[in-house]
Amino acid sequence: MTELVINISRVDPKFQKPLKSTDKNKNGKIDTDEEVTAAANLLCEDKPKNLAAAGTCLRKTIGIETSNALITWEPSLFQPMDRHESASWEIANRSNGNPFNTTWRPSNIKFEKGLMKLVLNNTGCPQTCDGKPYASGEYRTKRENFGYGYYEVRMKAARGEGLVAGSFFTYRGVSEQPSHDEIDFEFLGKDTTKVQTNYYARGKGKHEEMIDLSFDASKEFHNYGFKLTPNSLTWYVDGKPVRTAAASPGEKLPYRPAKIMANFWPGTSESDIVAWLGSFKYPGRPLQVEYDWIKYSPLSAGTEASKPAQPTPPAPEEPAKEKTKPGQPAEAKPKIEVSSSGALPIKTIRQSTFALNKGVLRETSDTFVFSANRAKDPRFGIITGDVDIKGRKNLMFEIKGSLTKLGTYARFIAQVYNETDNEYSPSISLESVKMSDHYETVSVDLEDKINRVKKIQFLMVTDNGSCRIEIKNLRFE
Repeated sequence: MTELVINISRVDPKFQKPLKSTDKNKNGKIDTDEEVTAAANLLCEDKPKNLAAAGTCLRKTIGIETSNALITWEPSLFQPMDRHESASWEIANRSNGNPFNTTWRPSNIKFEKGLMKLVLNNTGCPQTCDGKPYASGEYRTKRENFGYGYYEVRMKAARGEGLVAGSFFTYRGVSEQPSHDEIDFEFLGKDTTKVQTNYYARGKGKHEEMIDLSFDASKEFHNYGFKLTPNSLTWYVDGKPVRTAAASPGEKLPYRPAKIMANFWPGTSESDIVAWLGSFKYPGRPLQVEYDWIKYSPLSAGTEASKPAQPTPPAPEEPAKEKTKPGQPAEAKPKIEVSSSGALPIKTIRQSTFALNKGVLRETSDTFVFSANRAKDPRFGIITGDVDIKGRKNLMFEIKGSLTKLGTYARFIAQVYNETDNEYSPSISLESVKMSDHYETVSVDLEDKINRVKKIQFLMVTDNGSCRIEIKNLRFE
């Protein structure tokens, strides 16, 4: 995590106590007049006229009220939903008021088969559900530090009258109060061929807009994202812009760092809620929403856009000037490029990359450069998103590098996951990939086990090891 320090003592005598930073290299610190101004220009609703105003605004905006003027901004996030990361995420264990006709119960969140599942049921209710007739799940980040940037989820909604049948949103403050900022994707279970987008800024909502999809969101996984900048908010479906809201003197946008959240719930029987969602009738069996991954890439202070750190989300396209009318056919998906030899290059189907367990991943043109130092099971991977590779027999790549065994064992393996594999059981695993100081060609036999590929992963299996590895020309043949 990158910690940004604003030395408020430079602009306000109230803060005279020296500040400590855990960032010994001073990377990311905001401690000059110019950096304070840049941060204020990015985060403050009204651009400060001078340095003192910048300091005042930053304290008010981010909630700095003591001499500890430490601001923590989250770096790029990629969270596979195959397990609960308790250091960064929390599972709700409480109840909300109207319109939520459910309690949030930890046991209603399942991590299985490589997915997070929010499960709606009536087990033990209302006795063990705070008097509510149903229980479901809500998952959220612990920190309220996610601000301007690009947010995205890969998920599959539920279906049914009376339901918010899955959601992905940011949230800060007290509902409909001046502290309330929120950006939403909400699936209304009565019609999952549409998704509702909305936002709250300074407690003001009423910005709902339904987006027609070219598919049923309850039938298959798709990507949903939004990009927030100081001047605009754009929603995306599978990387395509579907709606943009622009800031203006009379129309404010969310601007304060918030939590990332997801939940699933039935509405109450209040007339306005029924008019919105429909009337919920429990079908006699549990319902569920499934999440594959969540990611976020921040903007840099003082800039309109930034190059995201690893893992890199797909670059959102600029919104079209004319909005697609309801009923108008969706734009055709771009054709996947195939080389003259018939190979399918990974770069044409990649959606994102990730690195875990102290692994560091860099990309240079067609090459993935991966390194780790004194790590346990470091790994990196490429998310492809259920791409059809039927008829192709091998995963091919060139590799060079070295492994250093500092513990008792170390080996390097390549794994290929199909659309139904969980995190721990890939369809294909090539053990002990050999490498040297010059490029060697490796062929991974797919054994006719994979028609659609979800993910490719490279893993250094070690209890304590270091590595530096280069892989290029990844392709299916």
